[in-house]
Amino acid sequence: MLIRLANTVLDLLFPPRCVLCHAFLEKGEEEICPKCAKSVLSLQYRQRALRPFVRCISALPYEGVYRESIARYKFGGRRFYAETYAAWLAALIREELDGSFDVMTWIPISRKRLRKRGFDQSELLCRGAGEFLGAEVVSALRKTRDNPPQSTMKNAEARKQNVRDVFAVSDPEQIRGKRVLLLDDILTTGNSMQVCARELLRAGAQSVVGCTLASV
Repeated sequence: MLIRLANTVLDLLFPPRCVLCHAFLEKGEEEICPKCAKSVLSLQYRQRALRPFVRCISALPYEGVYRESIARYKFGGRRFYAETYAAWLAALIREELDGSFDVMTWIPISRKRLRKRGFDQSELLCRGAGEFLGAEVVSALRKTRDNPPQSTMKNAEARKQNVRDVFAVSDPEQIRGKRVLLLDDILTTGNSMQVCARELLRAGAQSVVGCTLASV
């Protein structure tokens, strides 16, 4: 009774909004409005040719309401969006990558950025999707230094140099001889994904497939 009352008060003070378009939700609607739900169902996943990945796919286009939603998630404190995103990722992974990986891991943010943000957005997505899939999730990578965000780099060469020697495998035994699914939030040039995939392969991974929430 008290929990139900508390939820009612919270809904009155902070009416629930659509994860994507941020419009107020009607009673009975959960997480996403009917219009956005229809648009998500009609989306086709995106695939990019990135070496050394076997395959690298993305769930959403990084544009419009999708881009705005992800910005609220990463920078606006909407960490609860992760559950909705993770469900979409799990559905895509189950359909397109089923049977192609043994363990899941993510591209980590730096400790400095983690302290500032309060959560690692890609870790939440990976652990959430792994839970939906019943898959093993491991913390295989670490960041060796706090490099500037890729979004601040002026060109492709600067982005490439910015991620050089930034990532390392924390525990090779977790991925040695295994097929790894590497997950991240946004795929732009793909430099971070490629660097991390190569590190995983050097540490003994059998193969790497990639999946991101969104792609340019």
